[in-house]
Amino acid sequence: MKLTSLFILIFILVGCGYKPSSYYAKQELNSKVYIDTTIDIKNSEGSILTKDIINNIVLGKFNSIIVDEKSKADFLLLVYLQNVDTKSLQTDDQGYVLVKRVTVSINVEYRKNITHSQKTIITTTSYSDYLVSDDSIITEKNKVYAITNAVSKSLSNIFSKIAIENFRK
Repeated sequence: MKLTSLFILIFILVGCGYKPSSYYAKQELNSKVYIDTTIDIKNSEGSILTKDIINNIVLGKFNSIIVDEKSKADFLLLVYLQNVDTKSLQTDDQGYVLVKRVTVSINVEYRKNITHSQKTIITTTSYSDYLVSDDSIITEKNKVYAITNAVSKSLSNIFSKIAIENFRK
């Protein structure tokens, strides 16, 4: 019974022409990509993490070629880590913070190529929580992991939005 239901679901999805958003994002990014990340002095660590994560996503998920010159690129991604905000979520009875939330906002400007004058700017925000420890080194590691996680989620959202824009065209 379950196998039959699964087969019918797959048949319906394939039969109606369903394609996941990653299909459209791959169509858009299946080329030579130039990525430029603006390093913000206030959020230098987050900016560097953003650059690494976006490179990994473009290489890993989309099999694109990252080029080092704008003139060689078919697709331009200009990434800016707009904001990294930390706030307390939970405290203990004495008022010590136990859990914090990191919220990350990222702006991405993209365009097909240098000669293509139309640019699209997308902003996305994501968050991740982390535990505060008595040991400041562990807390800092937790914070970096939370920033990495929030940036990764935020960038994944951006690529979904790029796919939607490609689908609309």
